[in-house]
Amino acid sequence: GWSAAVTGSGSGYTVTLTGGTAGTVTLTLGATSVADAAGNSGPSSTSAAATVTVDRTAPTISAFTAPASPSSSATLSYALTFSESVTGITAADFSIGGTASGWSIDAVTGSGTSYTISLASASGADGTVVLTIAAGAASDAATNSGPAVAIDAAAVTVDRNGPTVASFAPTTSSPTKPTSISYALV
Repeated sequence: GWSAAVTGSGSGYTVTLTGGTAGTVTLTLGATSVADAAGNSGPSSTSAAATVTVDRTAPTISAFTAPASPSSSATLSYALTFSESVTGITAADFSIGGTASGWSIDAVTGSGTSYTISLASASGADGTVVLTIAAGAASDAATNSGPAVAIDAAAVTVDRNGPTVASFAPTTSSPTKPTSISYALV
């Protein structure tokens, strides 16, 4: 439970609560529970302070969805969903790894529980792209930060270069008499 400490004198007092658990807390002053120097008791009826919500739970990531893989696109869009409404998400909270070079964070949009992170690449480098959100990147209304650890979205294989032909030649000699002719494409 909660422990209360009362400090002050005269007409001004402070009640400090410590301990307790997450949830809601309402401090109530009972009717006729205090008295002045002349012995008059009050207040005449019970008085309750505004309810305070105690939140000690850090936000977590519910989903961090990568685009379809493989991709031939010069842009990649990731969906990020938190367990509760958060603030403070910026491009600086993300890092890009993998084997495909030249990718950068183009935009971070969204609010509340849903965000979209867009990556762009002008280089056309093939390989994998892995987007990571840093630990503690977001804060909820009670200033709990999360996620507790860095989290990677699934790797996306980027293949922006079309196939090329190394050789394309008949496998039978010419001239020929067969009813079918074979070609090798490499």
